[in-house]
Amino acid sequence: MIEKMYTVKEVAEMLKTSEITIRRYINEEKIKNTAYCGNKHLIPETSLKEFLVNGGSEPKL
Repeated sequence: MIEKMYTVKEVAEMLKTSEITIRRYINEEKIKNTAYCGNKHLIPETSLKEFLVNGGSEPKL
């Protein structure tokens, strides 16, 4: 079965944060197992769920 993959933009919209923040999470390995296709990071659904279960995004002030 093929896993659903999300772009950085899609994840940023879902989490109501910026694309820069999502890229930072990827660079800090808070979101793991991303794939790089062409010039885009793709985030597997399982990695996104794991990120959310383990604390998710930083709270907005």
